[in-house]
Amino acid sequence: MSAIASGTILGVPEGVKPERATLSPFFICAAASSAEINGMLICNLKILIVILHKSNYIIPLIRIMEPFFLPNSNKNCTDCKKVRIETYGCQMNVADSEVVAAMMEMAGYDTTENDHEAAAVLLNTCSIRENAEQKIYSRLAYWNSLRKKLGRNIIIGVIGCMAERLKHQLIDEYGVDVVAGPDSYLDLPNLIAAAEAGSKAINIELSTTETYRDVLPRRLGSSQTGGFISIMRGCNNFCSYCIVPYTRGRERSREPQSILRELADLRAKGFREVTLLGQNVDSYDYKD
Repeated sequence: MSAIASGTILGVPEGVKPERATLSPFFICAAASSAEINGMLICNLKILIVILHKSNYIIPLIRIMEPFFLPNSNKNCTDCKKVRIETYGCQMNVADSEVVAAMMEMAGYDTTENDHEAAAVLLNTCSIRENAEQKIYSRLAYWNSLRKKLGRNIIIGVIGCMAERLKHQLIDEYGVDVVAGPDSYLDLPNLIAAAEAGSKAINIELSTTETYRDVLPRRLGSSQTGGFISIMRGCNNFCSYCIVPYTRGRERSREPQSILRELADLRAKGFREVTLLGQNVDSYDYKD
């Protein structure tokens, strides 16, 4: 166990004076990198939230502090937080998971295929068939069991169509920490930060304009043969047997220049084939 000198504020660069921080029972790392000082891992934070046990007060952090001890433990702060992204359902969900991976990278998380090293898991879900939802219930039971077995917190998130359909029920009945609908992925860093602080977080607001045009997806998987580009989202048909308009919202098309930028990125990464995606691709009709 190592000590930090009196007056040092963890994770804040020299010369920067944070005004206030909310005290929490947890030490929260809210940035993409960390450093090791005196043999102890600390985060290079953009936002600093310090652990003080069982305190809900807000206090100035620029005052002189007593030496502060933290054990070298991945239950407090790891040098690289990992997220496990599981994708179920259609090819659109595959493309959305790559958008989610890019947003989680902004929140300081790298992706992993190893369940045991994950600090968070996001299940990208489908509601078209009952079997698809039953699979998610099984995975939620597994992840709740795993965090009990490992004896540490794992943030469990449900995103996509099932999140949009079941909403708060996932939090109330299935131990889920984060619920995000298909149009809420830009808000994931905020939702994850809330979950890190011990709160439940949900955003299921559907949009008439969101296409993630400004997000460059982080490509998942090892194959560089074929990639996906989402060119439109939602559906206006409201077929009696289909839930898509209720979970994906109304149709909106992505601007051509945004599509071409993503195409250039795939080409630069060596992809040889691209599939253009949408709930109803034939309805693509971008209007400035």
